Amino acid sequence: MQFNEVYEGLQRGTIDAALSSYSVAYAYKNFEVAKYLSDINLGADSLYCSYMNLDLYKSWPQNLKDLFNQICREAEALSDKTLIGFDQYALAEMQKAGAKLIHFQDQDKINAMRDFAIDLTAEAVSRQGDEYKKPAREYAKWLKAQLAKIK
Repeated sequence: MQFNEVYEGLQRGTIDAALSSYSVAYAYKNFEVAKYLSDINLGADSLYCSYMNLDLYKSWPQNLKDLFNQICREAEALSDKTLIGFDQYALAEMQKAGAKLIHFQDQDKINAMRDFAIDLTAEAVSRQGDEYKKPAREYAKWLKAQLAKIK
């Protein structure tokens, strides 16, 4: 279901629930028709993402690559800070409007499946072609190591 269809789906009872960030739920006013919110954590939500043509990037001198990489890291960090701040604001506003936050009781079970989900995603990417296998597996390994640091 498209985000713009969720409000009506919740309102009519076509769907019982929708999965989104607090920011998205607030922006689409889903809290008007779904009076309960959950604090389930299924992973990161990203606002900023950098893309670059690889051939063009490879043609740049190292100092330009370094500058581009630095700017991307700074933009991503600012985006993360902004997203977290707006999510907190959106949650507070929805609660002020009468939505009730329900604590998700089984977060530890979700967390226990995290590595499985990462491996499943890496395998799905790997099936896109042989050239994706090694990078997908290396990224999965790196991601699991990073996440292990913040447990």
